Amino acid sequence: MNSIAVTLRNLGRTVEAREYHDRAHAIRIALDDRSGIAESMCGIGNLHYYSGMLDSAKYYYRRALDIASGIDSLAASIPGYLNNLGNGYREQGEMSEARNSYNESLRRAKLIGDENMRAGTLKNLGLLELRTA
Repeated sequence: MNSIAVTLRNLGRTVEAREYHDRAHAIRIALDDRSGIAESMCGIGNLHYYSGMLDSAKYYYRRALDIASGIDSLAASIPGYLNNLGNGYREQGEMSEARNSYNESLRRAKLIGDENMRAGTLKNLGLLELRTA
């Protein structure tokens, strides 16, 4: 359902996208699927981010991080959640918080050997530097 939600978001159908995210989230809660709940939180955060609702996007990214932090199998997801959180901070001009999120994302991506995430985070750090120069 989250994939359908992302497709709908990309088509600009945000209300329908949110409905799919909410349905997926409810199922994951019913199943006590903590990993899936964190994924849903991030997906809802992305929907809010792309809709310009940055405060609520950051809220959902933080929720995803809180859940993922206690689940070993989600260690690979944490750098992405931190990167998304950094994007929200950057877009709101909170450059110090953005830098902190990006640096933690970079540190964790390096620990798990995720070169793609490292590259994306370095790109976002570069964008941050452009904004502060």
